[in-house]
Amino acid sequence: LDPFCGSGTTLLAAQRRGLPSVGVDINPVACLISRVKTSTAPERLAEADAAAAEDARAEPSPPIPGIPNLDHWFKTDVQKAIAALVAAIGRRAASAAFDALRLALSSIIVRVSNQESDTRYAAVAKEVSGEDVFRHRGNRGRRHSSKPLAVARDPVAPSRTPEAIHVLRHPRRPLVEIHAKR
Repeated sequence: LDPFCGSGTTLLAAQRRGLPSVGVDINPVACLISRVKTSTAPERLAEADAAAAEDARAEPSPPIPGIPNLDHWFKTDVQKAIAALVAAIGRRAASAAFDALRLALSSIIVRVSNQESDTRYAAVAKEVSGEDVFRHRGNRGRRHSSKPLAVARDPVAPSRTPEAIHVLRHPRRPLVEIHAKR
């Protein structure tokens, strides 16, 4: 039992040893990271990633959510690019790649925002654009990387994957979601 599983490192270690594991976390992003990290990479994940990006680029005017202070933290073209990607990924909710695509998008949010760093919540002027959202999406913002973010590894053989319980706060999902992996 890992009562504060965070990104799922303990769950992954248990998986690799073939041990049943249970992880709980109240942070929905931590649950998403754990779920993706402890799951087998979906087939054709890179293709789903490319298709979502292509759909997002073709989105003429995605709906921007009414979040307070959004303009303070994100430039308008960055807001549009993120909203288009969110919509494109949302249209793939039934896809096995859905969680991995959401995690890939979440990993670039600070980089394309006006937030100074992951740990400092100060707004600063950054030279980012909506195009940077698509550029960073594929390489987590690292320069000279050609490896797509959404290409995950298979942490363990599917037959050895134990059950994992993740606590979620998502409006369209149950509070506790149980994943039985066989």
